[in-house]
Amino acid sequence: MPKLSKSSLDFRALKRDYVSEVLKNLPKADDPLVMVCFGSSGDGFQPNYEIRPAPGQRIPYWGNTHKQNTDRAHWDDDNLIEPFSRAEVERGFDMSLKSDEVAKKHVWDNFKGNPQKFPRPNAKQLPLLIAAVMNGTPIEKAFEDLQKVQGASQLSST
Repeated sequence: MPKLSKSSLDFRALKRDYVSEVLKNLPKADDPLVMVCFGSSGDGFQPNYEIRPAPGQRIPYWGNTHKQNTDRAHWDDDNLIEPFSRAEVERGFDMSLKSDEVAKKHVWDNFKGNPQKFPRPNAKQLPLLIAAVMNGTPIEKAFEDLQKVQGASQLSST
């Protein structure tokens, strides 16, 4: 397999849960200086990555667990591709959700995995959530926006 590069990394090949976890590990959604570098030596499905929250700061993560790698002895900086901004990773995540069925599964998986956090969408709300996710809105924000517009009492809690 050829070595990955920034231009060859296909976010559609990454599991959407993987990209979602990378985004969760990135600090400060509005900070343009936050960068992430993905590893280039693996299979391209769950690459290790390094978050750079500020110039000079580097936090490595294992791609399969999204836990910090505290042992830099097993980390090779030469295997990191050029950095991505948060906005670039979010656009990549958006590309990975460009089908109704994938977006619907993403909404349901998040609801089922976090029923206390995400209220169960009804038949009218589900298409709104799917459209928001397909347009690049993170799932948490899509649920939050729907609650603001329709009111928390209208979202079912079962």
